[in-house]
Amino acid sequence: MTGIIVQANAALSIQAAAPDKIEPILRNIAQAGAETLESTRRLVRVLHEESNTPLRPGDLLTDLGELVSAHCAAASPGSGPTEAETARLEATAAARVARLRPEVETSAHRVVQEALTNVRRHAPDAHTIVRLDADTERLRVTVTNTPPHRRALTPAGGRGGFGLLGLQERIEALDGTLRAGPLPDGGWEVSAALPLAPSWPRAEPSPSRALTKRPGPSRRSPAP
Repeated sequence: MTGIIVQANAALSIQAAAPDKIEPILRNIAQAGAETLESTRRLVRVLHEESNTPLRPGDLLTDLGELVSAHCAAASPGSGPTEAETARLEATAAARVARLRPEVETSAHRVVQEALTNVRRHAPDAHTIVRLDADTERLRVTVTNTPPHRRALTPAGGRGGFGLLGLQERIEALDGTLRAGPLPDGGWEVSAALPLAPSWPRAEPSPSRALTKRPGPSRRSPAP
């Protein structure tokens, strides 16, 4: 919300002197607002879960699949790999059953969203792999793209909205890490490690106590 307010104030201050610069600012505000609403929706959905119910990233995987599909659909025909080869989503078995806190789920979604946006901006003809993995402590989200056929003049990291620099601060506040940089082959990789939610201890059933019938006093027949 802070970014939206700052950009709105900037638009008000330059509307008379530079009206041609208003439209990009309004587009950034619209995008940031949509992302904020999506984040709120996801947070409310997760908070509705019972506290002792494992939070599984099924919805996260569905949302990431939609991001990847949208990225493929936006690929320019004839400029590189076919739509089916533009990007794919991979998730290990450990990532599919990991417990995720709502803020971690939202941050993972934003990392992939921002990384794919930068791929479209800087390497639209590259092939991209979005991969989720997990161990006992961390969810790892990696977005890797091959080298572009044409070098972009704009720096990596994004403009406006939720850039990688802003995401890094957000993820570090969650005790996570975010790294982005070039690969030896000329490609680019964005990698985030986010803490998993603690496992809830299962209540062990109390051992059943067998009811033993104590023998009562024996009844003797009266003597004749």
